[in-house]
Amino acid sequence: MATISHPYYPLGSEMAGYVANELQVGPIFGIFGAGVLAVMVATRLMTKPLNPNLNGRDQALVIWFVLCKSSCLTSFTGVDVYPPCQ
Repeated sequence: MATISHPYYPLGSEMAGYVANELQVGPIFGIFGAGVLAVMVATRLMTKPLNPNLNGRDQALVIWFVLCKSSCLTSFTGVDVYPPCQ
């Protein structure tokens, strides 16, 4: 099996399944920001009709909960939170 160079230490170690990132940082942040914005807008549009009495602080808490306690952040970044055991 060919050794693929990677930026992690120890440099000479073999990393099974390592694939180098092809995107620059700017597009990655753009994709991430667009995904976060989409989740925030969708959450706002779904929760406001369900409870119109929610104030701005409560809306922000609902959006924060959806972003942090769900897998929304990792779903559009392609990060595998729980990689398979080898």
